Parts: sequence; C-alpha cells; structure tokens
Amino acid sequence: MLNLKNIGVILLASIFLLFSCKEEDKSTFKIEGKLSNLNAPYFFLVMESPDSLIVDTIRIDEHGVFSHEGKVDTLTIASLYFDKKAWSTSVFLDKGWDVNIDGNINYSDLITVNGGNVNDDLTAFKKENEQLLKIRTELLLKIKDAANVDMFQNYNAELKNIEFDLINKAKSYVEKNPDKVASVILIQDFLKSNISLSDLDKLLGSLEGAAVDFPLTQDLKKQNTRTRLSQVGAIAPDFTLKNGEKEFDLRKYKGKYIYLTFVAQDGEVYKERIPYMIDAYKKLKNKDTEFISIVIDYKDENTPDSIKWPVFYDNKGWASQAVNLYNISELPYGILISPKGWILERGILAPELSEKIQDLQKDKK
Repeated sequence: MLNLKNIGVILLASIFLLFSCKEEDKSTFKIEGKLSNLNAPYFFLVMESPDSLIVDTIRIDEHGVFSHEGKVDTLTIASLYFDKKAWSTSVFLDKGWDVNIDGNINYSDLITVNGGNVNDDLTAFKKENEQLLKIRTELLLKIKDAANVDMFQNYNAELKNIEFDLINKAKSYVEKNPDKVASVILIQDFLKSNISLSDLDKLLGSLEGAAVDFPLTQDLKKQNTRTRLSQVGAIAPDFTLKNGEKEFDLRKYKGKYIYLTFVAQDGEVYKERIPYMIDAYKKLKNKDTEFISIVIDYKDENTPDSIKWPVFYDNKGWASQAVNLYNISELPYGILISPKGWILERGILAPELSEKIQDLQKDKK
C-alpha cells in the first residue's frame, strides 16, 4: 500500500519528467501542409551539415496532406525534392518552429512556406512577385518542350527579360532589408550569378546583423573571390583529365573557339538539350570551333554515337578540379573561350552559340 509520502514523491517525479520532456521538445520542428499535382505519394526532405546528410522520406495521403516532425540544433536550410527530384523548393527549420507548406509543385517557385521569420519573409517576396515567378516557370516548361531552335531562342529571350525584372526586385529587397537572412537567400538564388562581382561585393558588404552572421554569407564571399578567377575576361583556368588512353588538356585547343560544357549524364535537362548541341556542332565544326563536354556525374563512359565531339568523364563529381576552377554551380552549364584562351561568355546555351561566334568572327575582319 502506498502512503501519502510515496504518492508525493511519485507526483513530484512525474511533474519533473513532464517538464523535462517539454524542455526536450523545444529542439523539435514540425512541418505540415498540402501539396497538389504530385505523381508520387511521398517527397524527400534533405538537410545537410558539415559532417552529415540527413534524408527523410515524407509520406503524403491521397489528398496531398502531410505532417512530419524532426530535430535541429540551429537555423537550418532544408531542401524538399518532389517527383524524382524533378521539382524542388527550400524551407528553413529551427527549434520550436511550426512550418506550414502549401502549393502546386508544378509551380514550385510559388509554394508558400509560413512559420519562422525567414520563411515568412521569403513567402512575402514570392507573393509580391507572383506573376513574374509564374511566367518564368511557364517559359521554362515551354523551353523544355520547344519543337525547334527558333522557338527555343524566342522563349529564352522572353525568359531573360523576366529574370532581369526578378533580379532587380531581389536587389531592391536586399538594399531595403540588409539585416534579414531572407536577403542572403535572394542573393544566392537571384543575384550571385547575374550581377557584376563589384556589385555583389557591395551587397554582401552592406549586410547587417543576423544576415552577416548567417553561414551562407561567408560562403558567398568566398565564392565571389573564387569567381574572379573564372569571370568573363579572365584567362580560362587550365586543367587536365585522363580517361584511359585519352587525355584532356585545355592548352591543346588554343587557337580555336572552345565551347566547354559541364553536364550530368543522368540530367534530364542535358538529355533534352543534346539535340540543340548537336545542331550547333554541325553548324560550327568547320568554323574553328571545338566542342568539349565534361561529364561529372556518370554511370558509364559510353558516349552516344550522335555526339561527335570530345567527351571526358570526371569521377569526382562536384569535387572536380574543373568544377571548382570554373565555379560551376548548376548543370548543364556552357562557357565560351576565345582562341587566345580568354573567357568570352558564361552560361551560354547551344542555340545562341552560332550567332555569337559569327558576330565575333565578323568583328575580327
């Protein structure tokens, strides 16, 4: 039989345990919401830290509703991947945050993420620029399905105009909100590859408070320093690759225009763009132009018969020397190098190449 003293001890212990559990719960986050147009009953949540990669599979019911809980030690960027990584969006997680996600994954740029100041700020930016973001997504889909080079170029020209507007919107936001972590994310997503290095230096230098202390800010500063070595106007960094008996040395190709592309063998975008690259190659192969592709993510070294230019395989992936030297952050990615070894243009697409080189050759005459 329990006496009153024992009951009192048990009650105190229970209260202590209850409060201890609540204290531990402060390190948890919760995300829930509803997504439409998913082709799979799940998506992946990926969180990366300096020493680990956490991948959680989040199940979705037949109505697109989901709920998930986890733990983080500090403010963390997580990536959500949908439909075999065909679409993605980012979400910020921190201790005690309840995050709600809602939207159509066909318009992943417009998915709203609420809960936590960074998510709220980024969602507010999305809502202010909803029409531009929607048009951009639609143009990207049209480019993907373009039936010929002319349609591709027309859609791409429209896309550049939309992206120009978004770049200015993002820049204005950063200038008005130098203390917000959201500003750092907008620099990463819209500005780092689309404004001059001096302008990027100024923006990064203007950040204050939480934005300065956010780890991505230091990464962007280091990346900006590295970018100077491979910016337009710089001498193309030399590197070597060897696949069996075949060796690549950039210096061997001097005297010709070089269209250097970095690609992933399994990349859907690369597969879709191969016909345009083949078309550009046929137009330029006898006009002092060399095509070279570096595959950084591959299953085998069997190059399709339709590809007649040199292809080199680098098994180091994103740790590749060439990727770091040329500051590559997306795939596929094209760089045009002059016969004298200067970088003429970054991010150039194959359908733009013929006209660009023709203009350069005319200027030389």
